[in-house]
Amino acid sequence: MAVPRLSEEKCFLRLDPAAIDDIDDATTISGSSEHGVQVGPAEMEPIDLIVSGSVAVNETGARVGKGEGYSDLEFALLRECGLVDDDTPTASTVHEIQVVDTAIDTTSLDVPIDHLFTPTRSVRTTAPDHKPAGIEWESLSEDRIDAIPMLDRLRSQS
Repeated sequence: MAVPRLSEEKCFLRLDPAAIDDIDDATTISGSSEHGVQVGPAEMEPIDLIVSGSVAVNETGARVGKGEGYSDLEFALLRECGLVDDDTPTASTVHEIQVVDTAIDTTSLDVPIDHLFTPTRSVRTTAPDHKPAGIEWESLSEDRIDAIPMLDRLRSQS
């Protein structure tokens, strides 16, 4: 999982269930940082599944996040590093009231949700087969790049 705001050079946490004594604690924000090991993309294996939090999602796979774009940026960063691709499944768990029938505006930066789960059902969405190809540098401000060490490093390497 990502560290908050991708604010560290090693911007992800590896949580190994076999090495965690208190799984319930490890599923909390503070517990995940206590039980997890910070790693950078170079120390990671390809990702099997992306789970994104959502404020709202529809059955076409469009989602509304918290509004700062970190979930989509995390995916773009992982894509840039070759750890996710179009075939990496994406999912969101929401309450039924968060599944909306209305259209949700999306951009090329937004990661579509392939599967959504509520307490009473699971839905394979009609999300498009393609996902963001990587970081769209022109969409990022200098302040955002400066605040995220891994972005700053990737830009200097290209």
